[in-house]
Amino acid sequence: MFQCVQSFECVKMTSVTTPDDLLTTKVEILSVEEYSFDTYFLFAKGSLKLVSDDGIVEEMKGVNVGGFWIEY
Repeated sequence: MFQCVQSFECVKMTSVTTPDDLLTTKVEILSVEEYSFDTYFLFAKGSLKLVSDDGIVEEMKGVNVGGFWIEY
């Protein structure tokens, strides 16, 4: 799950199972490298390029229809 509160960073939350079968939550702060959003009459399209401290790049693209984001 990603949560982007500000325009320059996002938080990535994942659930991780440890070797002794415990469920933990891993939280990472990712910087926003670039973003674009295009709004049309009935829908919107957007993309985010996020970079972690390790230099790993994650790119997300989605379409918003009726207030719901669908990732592709």
